[in-house]
Amino acid sequence: AARADRRIGEVAATERKEQVEELRKILDEEPAPVRIEPQVVRVERSERAGDASKAKLVNNLLAGIHLVAAAEAFALAKKFELDAHQMFELIRASSGQSWMLEDRAPRALSGDLQPRAAAHVITKDLSLANAAAQAVGLDLKLGQAARLAMQQTCDQGWRGDDDAAVITRMLAG
Repeated sequence: AARADRRIGEVAATERKEQVEELRKILDEEPAPVRIEPQVVRVERSERAGDASKAKLVNNLLAGIHLVAAAEAFALAKKFELDAHQMFELIRASSGQSWMLEDRAPRALSGDLQPRAAAHVITKDLSLANAAAQAVGLDLKLGQAARLAMQQTCDQGWRGDDDAAVITRMLAG
């Protein structure tokens, strides 16, 4: 990871395909699978080893919280007997919109849980973010709640499915 951290710090966001391909090759050598998403449009430079990994944890913490919050919102909408598809359209055009909602909700609502980002991966990332926060004396209440919700999703059989399964699970419950 340190090698990837250093290289990520060196490669500025660019449209040049050869630099993106070089970064992909480096990341492919890492022991844990890493995906480069097209929505990543900027890479900041840092001289400190480990900053890219820390930034990934911070980002994935927020992504996990957004995902679980979306799942809870859909569960509440169901209890209110509101149509989930209509709620999705309303939320995506309102202040509750988030990238995770836009990306994950359509898959969950259509029953497409083919893994693009497996539930166990975001669960691991949330566990790592919570542990890192504890190590620096920070108690992440929402982070802990999101990790628990994702862990329950994994424990109930959706471990290898897309992380959007948390929405499916909460709608079913």
